[in-house]
Amino acid sequence: MLSVVTTRKHGGLFDVSHMGRSLINGEQAVEFLQYTLTNNAAALEAGQAQYTTIITNKNGGDIDDAYLYKINQTAGLIEKECFQTSRKKKEKNPYI
Repeated sequence: MLSVVTTRKHGGLFDVSHMGRSLINGEQAVEFLQYTLTNNAAALEAGQAQYTTIITNKNGGDIDDAYLYKINQTAGLIEKECFQTSRKKKEKNPYI
């Protein structure tokens, strides 16, 4: 409990080097992100990000949470937990 209080009072670090990244770009990038993610990717301005964006499977269920960084009107970067990558591939998710 002490570590939680200390982190909340003073800050903490989280190593993101293990996380996977996918660059989504092109004229239909935002449309694709709208279809694939549950948050409103179109509401983001360039340089903004969303946390806990859920990537959905073909049945609409959630697979993983992620960060979405909007680079510009035609590009976004999805950052997700790397250890989930093999599970996603096994599910043959066409959206990842």
